[in-house]
Amino acid sequence: MASRFPGLAARTAMDGMIPARIDTPREMASAMLVLHQDLADEASRIPGGDVDTARLGRLAEDTERFARALRRFGWLAAQG
Repeated sequence: MASRFPGLAARTAMDGMIPARIDTPREMASAMLVLHQDLADEASRIPGGDVDTARLGRLAEDTERFARALRRFGWLAAQG
């Protein structure tokens, strides 16, 4: 999925991939898929006791960044 966000292809476990600004439906759909996969990956680790607070913090930051971008995207869509 990294190829859907040019410039972010070198994603590592330490980096987020949700951009602060999402302007197109394609970018929004891609960001949704990225966040979904990250949440699913984390959900699969937790039952086994693999709880990494740094990783959870990065996931929270990505989720908050996505929420801001989603609100902005919705506002742009409402503008016509």
